[in-house]
Amino acid sequence: MNPIDLLKVQQKLKTDSYEDVEDLTADIELIVNNAKAFYKPDSTEYQDACQLLDVFNTNKKRVLENQLEEGCMETRPRKITRPRKSLTTEDDEFDEGSDFDPYEELFAIVMTATDPLDNHDLHHMFQLLPSKKLYPGYYDIIDHPIDLKLIATKIQTSAYSNLNEMEKDLLQMTKNACTFNEPGSQIYKDAKMLKKIFMARKADIESGRYRKPPTKRPRLASSAMARVARDSKSIGSPSQNCSLNNTLASKSNRVMPGTSLKKKLLSLHEFLVGFTYDDHQPMALFMEKPSKKLYPDYYQVIQHPIDMTTIENNIKADRYSTIDDIVGDYRLMFSNCRKYNEEGSMIYDDANILEKALNDKLKEFSGISKKLNLSGKINTTPLEIKLKQMYDTIREYREPKQNRQLSYIFMKLPSKSEYPDYYDIIKDPIDIEKIEKKLRQQAYDSVDDMAADFMLMFENACKYNEPDSQIYKDALCLQQLLIQTKQALRSEETVPNVQQAVQELLLSLFTTFYNYQDEEGRCYSDSLAELVEYDECDGNRVRAISLDLIKRRLDKGLYKRLDIFQEDIFSCLERARRLSRTDSQVFEDSIELQSFFIKKRDELCQNGNVLESPALSYNTMHLSAAVESLRQSKLLQEEETDTDNDAVQASQGESMTIDQKVFSPGDFVYIDLPENKIPGIMYIERLWTTADNIKMMNGLILLRPHETFHVQTRKFMEQELFKSDQHVQIPLSKALNKCFVMHVRDYVKLMPEHFASKDVFVCESRYSSKARSFKKLKTWNLVRANDPVKLIPREATLEVKRVIGKVLFRGPWLLTPPEVPGTISRLFYRQEVLLSTIQETTSAVAIVGRCAVLDQNEYITRRPTEIAEADVYMCESIFDEFKKQIRKIVAPSGLRKFTHSQMVSTDEVYHFRRPINPPKV
Repeated sequence: MNPIDLLKVQQKLKTDSYEDVEDLTADIELIVNNAKAFYKPDSTEYQDACQLLDVFNTNKKRVLENQLEEGCMETRPRKITRPRKSLTTEDDEFDEGSDFDPYEELFAIVMTATDPLDNHDLHHMFQLLPSKKLYPGYYDIIDHPIDLKLIATKIQTSAYSNLNEMEKDLLQMTKNACTFNEPGSQIYKDAKMLKKIFMARKADIESGRYRKPPTKRPRLASSAMARVARDSKSIGSPSQNCSLNNTLASKSNRVMPGTSLKKKLLSLHEFLVGFTYDDHQPMALFMEKPSKKLYPDYYQVIQHPIDMTTIENNIKADRYSTIDDIVGDYRLMFSNCRKYNEEGSMIYDDANILEKALNDKLKEFSGISKKLNLSGKINTTPLEIKLKQMYDTIREYREPKQNRQLSYIFMKLPSKSEYPDYYDIIKDPIDIEKIEKKLRQQAYDSVDDMAADFMLMFENACKYNEPDSQIYKDALCLQQLLIQTKQALRSEETVPNVQQAVQELLLSLFTTFYNYQDEEGRCYSDSLAELVEYDECDGNRVRAISLDLIKRRLDKGLYKRLDIFQEDIFSCLERARRLSRTDSQVFEDSIELQSFFIKKRDELCQNGNVLESPALSYNTMHLSAAVESLRQSKLLQEEETDTDNDAVQASQGESMTIDQKVFSPGDFVYIDLPENKIPGIMYIERLWTTADNIKMMNGLILLRPHETFHVQTRKFMEQELFKSDQHVQIPLSKALNKCFVMHVRDYVKLMPEHFASKDVFVCESRYSSKARSFKKLKTWNLVRANDPVKLIPREATLEVKRVIGKVLFRGPWLLTPPEVPGTISRLFYRQEVLLSTIQETTSAVAIVGRCAVLDQNEYITRRPTEIAEADVYMCESIFDEFKKQIRKIVAPSGLRKFTHSQMVSTDEVYHFRRPINPPKV
């Protein structure tokens, strides 16, 4: 089924996508047939669809009848003759008695047509075909390329026997432009406008309504065709004056202030186009926007596409009044490139290289960055300099460690289609592009006005995103930079706003405190995200104090005093210690954070020289005393808890044999988990046989990192497991093979004999599934007396390395026919792929989206409802990579099917009423 609605029909009408009324009729009938296929015949929707089709057909018949009557009333078309004329001169004139040549007249109309909105010529981009070197993809998409030069040549050689043949060529030319270019692009609009003007004038000529001008005028058609025939430059050549009528030249020879600016803008543009780096021109891929047919997802990711051709047309049309205007478009183009392409790719690096070249070149243009007054002088005020400095500081800031430009994510607002809830949560959305536009329009009256917009942008980011996300931390970092920049730009002569200064000090303190990291780059504040959000108070759930809540209060300006702010920060950290064990990561991190807060507080306040506050009386000695007191009070309780939690059932039962494998209480074993491809790990505590003669085992489950709830930044040791609070009873037949688990203090020095490294695991913490928290183990009691497993010393003590968990996936490649050798002479289905015999393990970060691969029977009878048709493929063959042979997939095995747990949402599938019959090509 091909989904379509009236909104899509309206969009196609607006963009002139319908060639005739029959195309529109086909879409309306498709809408109706879709509705009739989905709804029952007795439903209201079904009846409405039938009525809609009747109304459409009635109106269509009436319109066609009216057009027929109008056509009968018009005068009969006169016979058109076309005497030969010389096309070698540009100043021929119409003689009063000369014959009328409709072909040349129509060509002249095309060459002199202009856009009514900005009066720019429409024919520029159609004079010659695109360069095959710069646009090789054009000739893969366009089957019948044609340009104005070819049309002019055919007119010269009298190759057209009637106007319909000329019309066919010109419509093919405009259709090619609309096929290759985006609907919103300038060339797309020009093609539509040119087609409309041509069709209107042709109809006038054929009906006899068109009259040649009574006064003498230059023969525009001949001169136009002669110039097009001579022109040998490729499409998009800059600064070529294509005005055909010399009488349209400027009436004045005075040089306006913008003339100098335009020349410099063209000079800058030509510099970037011709810029060469490492023996190649990086700008080649930026000349035109990507084809929508080849890269449909580009226009879903990029909301404001732009290319060098569009910028060049803007220069020619005098749409840039300052150097900042065109620089903004260049930066937008580079930003779009970096947003769509992967970091490290060639085009991504080219964007960075070109932007650096642009920045270097702009130093030569420092004198024209502002608007010119009537006398041609430059107006640059101290305020404008400060605003530009603030903007550049925020936009260009890079993280020192990884050299990331933090402002990239803030350049454009999130897509409304991908993040609709963003605009429900954020009431005043703003991005750097909007700030830059206001800067160019001189909409800011003070530095504080611009700072307020930046601050709003960062507050929106913190409000929408999770506290442990990277964008949240980046927003805080840029927020602190903004405060420092604003303070540096503040005039010393003015009296500072004290309330605002306090707010800035608190925000700077919070930002530094929140982003505080250890030597491995881990934020200490991340561990606090593992705490529960609510506290129990008198039987009710009350939202507890948290760093995110403090940040929201800070953004609203609710903190007027440092001591109140400090009280909330300390309450949050004390709560973390109160809810955690003394040997937990959260407990230690909260102490480190509070110590750092006190240190930065004293630095910012300069020990009372900048801000005096009762908060300064609390120092690290008070913190140490409070922590020690809490630690002592919790230790006794934790020891009692440890005794209960660490209690493991005494080994019960004797050894048992199953499938020629012997298992005993005290063994660590892999167990089969049907819902998980990776086997689980269990410590056997008891073995017994039921009345039904089924061998059973009871034991403690040990969890892998991916089976726990944790923040993304938490790091784990390789082969690390966690002692859980889950005890299970399962058949002994679920036991696969033995493995071995050791405490970390033994793991680094010893290793079990006769065990492979992949079967040896390390454990140093327990995991509470109820509290979703980790706690260090003080004792290791998963051992048995007279353990038959012998531990031997390692050759060298292991160095404990902690890494963030990496997600991998494994599977076979599916190849398209062009990727398979020897398939040129074979026929394949349009969406057919071949199953390779080679499998590969890949990081999950390589996944860019979902598609579906069905066997032949599935492909002709059904579809998953959430996957676009372009992403549905059919597979009926295997390609043997070693034998270089193609063979059919033998039934009943077919493509491999997978069974998932209830946690995975299965696809909804729509079944066709009757099988389809896809052709082979």
